[in-house]
Amino acid sequence: MHRIGFAILLALGALCTRRESAAAAPSRNARLDRARTDRGTRPENARPPYTGPVGRQGPKRASLVSIVTLYLKSRFAGLRLSSGGMREASMFGRERSKGQAAIGIALFALASGCASSSIKSDERRVRELLRAPSAPEHSASFARVAERDVEAGQDAEAKKLLREPLDADRAARIALLQNRELRAALRDMGVTRGQVLQAGLLPNPEVGVELVPGHEAGSRPEIELHVEWDVMSAILAPLHESAAAPLIDAVRYEAASAVVALGFEAREAFYALQAAEERAAIALQMQQALAASLEATRAMHTAGNLPELALAQEELANGRALVVLDEVRLGVELERERFLSLLGVEREPNDPPLTLASTLSTVPEAHDVDAELAEHALQASFELQAIRHRLEALERQAGMARTAGWLPDLEVGVIALREPEDDHFRVGGSLRVGVPLFNRDQGTASALEAERDALLERYYQAIAEVRAGARIALAKVRSAHARALRYQTTIVPAQQRLAEQSLLHYNAMQIGVLDLLRALRDRLEVQMAYAETQREYWSELAALRALRAGQRVRGESGHSPTTRSAPIMPSPGRAGGH
Repeated sequence: MHRIGFAILLALGALCTRRESAAAAPSRNARLDRARTDRGTRPENARPPYTGPVGRQGPKRASLVSIVTLYLKSRFAGLRLSSGGMREASMFGRERSKGQAAIGIALFALASGCASSSIKSDERRVRELLRAPSAPEHSASFARVAERDVEAGQDAEAKKLLREPLDADRAARIALLQNRELRAALRDMGVTRGQVLQAGLLPNPEVGVELVPGHEAGSRPEIELHVEWDVMSAILAPLHESAAAPLIDAVRYEAASAVVALGFEAREAFYALQAAEERAAIALQMQQALAASLEATRAMHTAGNLPELALAQEELANGRALVVLDEVRLGVELERERFLSLLGVEREPNDPPLTLASTLSTVPEAHDVDAELAEHALQASFELQAIRHRLEALERQAGMARTAGWLPDLEVGVIALREPEDDHFRVGGSLRVGVPLFNRDQGTASALEAERDALLERYYQAIAEVRAGARIALAKVRSAHARALRYQTTIVPAQQRLAEQSLLHYNAMQIGVLDLLRALRDRLEVQMAYAETQREYWSELAALRALRAGQRVRGESGHSPTTRSAPIMPSPGRAGGH
C-alpha cells in the first residue's frame, strides 16, 4: 500500500519538472496565435505577445521538489507493513529515518526559501532598460531605493545640483533622484515580487498529539502522534509561482515607464517656468511703456492738446496692463511651485532663490524628421511590453486553473501510535484524496480567460493609440517648429525694425510720442507670443523623445489601457485547483 502512495507522490512530483513545457509554453488559443503573426497591428520586428521571460526561480524550485520526492521515496521504501496495517521499524531503521527525515525537511525548506524578496535585481533591470540609445539623458540615474529605508530628507546629490543654475536636463535629473511618487513606484515592484514569492511557498505541515487515558486505573495513556502535509499544494506551489512570474517583468517595464514620464514632466515644467518668467518680464516692460504713455497723455490733456477720449483710452489700456501683469506674476508662482513639486524640493524661507540657467533656447533652423517614428515607438513602448507580460501571466494562470481544477486534493500523513502496553511506537501512514466532482475552479478559469481577452482587446487598442500618438506628436513638433521659426526669422526681426523706424520717425518729429509707445507695445506683444511658441516647441519635442524612448506622455488619442492582473495566489482553503 505504501508503495502505491509513494508512486502517486512520485508521479505528481514529476509533474513539477514538466511545468516549463506546460505553463511557460505559448498559448494554443487561435486568437492569441493570430496576435503573434498579425503584421497589420504590430511592427514586423516588434516582440509578439506571450514571449516574455519565464520566472527564473520556477525551474529551480521544481527540480528541488522532484529531488526531495525521489529522496523520501527511496529512503522510506524499506519500511515494512505489519499484519495490523501499521508499519513497524527496527530501532536501527527508526534512528536512520530520523536523520533522513531531517535532511528531507531541510531540503524542502531550502526549496521554499530560494526566492528573494529584494527588488535589487528589478531596479538593476530597470536601469538596463533605460540605458537604450533612444532613452533621454540621465534616465538611468534615478534614485536607488532597493534595500534602503524611507527617509524624510532630500537627496545629497540633488542638493548639490540645486546650488547651480538649472537647465532642463539638470532639472530632470533632480526629479529622478528625489521625486517621492517615482520612489513609491519603484518600491511597488516589491509588492508584486512579494506576492510572487508567497505564491511559491510550500504549505506548512500540521502536527497533532492525542492522549487517550488507559482502560485501567494507573495505566499509561495511549499516545498518538500524527503529521499531515498537503502534497498537492506543495506540488502546485512552484507552478503558481511560475504562472505569476511574468508579472515581475511587467512591473519592471511599468517602473521604467514611470521614470521616462517623470523626466518629461520635469522638462515640460522647466520650459513652462522659463516661458512664464519671460512673459512676466515682457508684461512688466509693456506695463511700463503704457504707464509712460499714460503720463504723456495726461500732460498733453492738461495742456489742452488731447481730448478726454484719448485720456480714457490710455487709462483703460494701462489698467488692463496692470491686470495682465498680476495674472502673469501669479502664473510664474504657480509654475514655480509645480516645478518644485515635481523635483521633490521643499524650499525654506532662508534658502537661496531658484535660478534658471538661461532663457528659452532658439529653435534650430532644420528639424530632423523620423519617418518611422510610429514603428519605432511600437518597438520601444514600455506600455505594450508590460501588457504583453501581463497577458502571459493571465494565460498561464488560466491554464493553471483549468489543469489544477481536475487534480484531486492530496494529503499524506505519518501516524505514530504507542499503546499502554507497548514500549515503542508503531508507525503508519495516511492518505486523503479529495475527488474533484463538483468544484473544479470553472469560475476562476472563466474569469481569468475573460480578463485575458479584455486585456488583449486593450492591447490592440494601445497599439492603435501609440501609432496615433506618434503621428500627433510628429505633427505638433512640425507645427510648433514652423511657427517658432517664422517668429524667429521673420516676425520678431520685422517688429524690431518697425520699432526702430518708429523711433527714427519720432526723432524726426514725423510721429508723436503715442505712436512710438504703441510701436514699442506691439513689439512686446510679439515677443510674448514668440516665447509661448518656443515653450510649445521644446515641450512637444520632449514629448516626442519620450515616446521614442518608450512612454506615451500625451493623451490626445485616448487613455492608457488598464493593466489589471489576476490574483497571484490561489484562493485560500484550496489544496489543488478546486
